[in-house]
Amino acid sequence: MPHIGSQLSSSFLGLKVLNPLSIRGIYCFVRDPFLMAGLAQAWLLPIMTTNLFVIIILISIYLYLGSLHWEKRLLSQFGKEYEDYQCRVPRIFPWNGIQARLNREEDTGEKI
Repeated sequence: MPHIGSQLSSSFLGLKVLNPLSIRGIYCFVRDPFLMAGLAQAWLLPIMTTNLFVIIILISIYLYLGSLHWEKRLLSQFGKEYEDYQCRVPRIFPWNGIQARLNREEDTGEKI
């Protein structure tokens, strides 16, 4: 079963993807793990200079805007299914996603 990245890539290459949205792995807890990792890498540097601070701010803006574009493309491809996913899973920080997933497991008996 393809995952989010492969589904979007196929669509981007002009191939029609008929598979439903498949959410698994870290995508169950956070919608954009690459944004989360990029921001963590940038902001958790042990040394911070003024120049580095400005560069990190620009990198953060770039990553955030890229994430908005990515989500817009996924929303146009998957529609309501992705919109429901956006409501259930947080975008950057997984804390709420982990709690929601654990609550859903308790309610439905579903295993993580």
